[in-house]
Amino acid sequence: MANWKASDFLRQLATVVIGIIITFGGSGLIQRNVQKKESRLILTMVREELKINIEAIRAYRDNFVRDIEGFRVVKPWIVAGIPENIPTDTLESYRDVFATWDVFIATTSSFETMKASSAIRTIDNKELLSALFGVYEQMDRGQNLTESFISTKTNGFQKIHDSMDAQMVNDFYTPKGLSDFFVHMATSATGSQMRNYIISVANGNNNFQIGLADELIAWIEGVIQMIDRELGGPAAG
Repeated sequence: MANWKASDFLRQLATVVIGIIITFGGSGLIQRNVQKKESRLILTMVREELKINIEAIRAYRDNFVRDIEGFRVVKPWIVAGIPENIPTDTLESYRDVFATWDVFIATTSSFETMKASSAIRTIDNKELLSALFGVYEQMDRGQNLTESFISTKTNGFQKIHDSMDAQMVNDFYTPKGLSDFFVHMATSATGSQMRNYIISVANGNNNFQIGLADELIAWIEGVIQMIDRELGGPAAG
């Protein structure tokens, strides 16, 4: 009787232990499946975020190319010290080049969410993770570079603006006002930074930024392809 009770107890204990193992094992599998789904969702978000960054880089690149074009057009008159001879229609065509500036600002919220999520541990593709961290680090460097570069333009413009009288400022968006701005820039001490910036860009001293932008876009596109493969193919559309 005692032996029967002992064996019965052991059978019941084994049943309980097996049940616990199955319960916890199943719970772990469920948790991992949830994390897998979460990681796929996050990777999808990161992929779309990278596409947004590509468009932002292209916009910066295109605006910089327009800067080069506009500065090359007006450079001869600036160097010769006769900005008043720049044709009005030329100034009007490139008004935006001298009065606006664009900085590449990387969008990183989805990537930050990925880094903070426990689901990142379920991404077994370490090559993809390395590529993601690398490309976002490079975007951060690119942002810092453009901010530093554009600050030269904004500071130069601001110095001229601050030295202009109220009437010149109010007239800036008129043909005569824009012409007066160029005369003031070419003849005043406060215009030296802007003059040097225009000549430097027109001479191609900063064209390397175009190449860097193209390289970064190609890099991001490569990472997007890696994400597509990880998710099982490119997203529709």
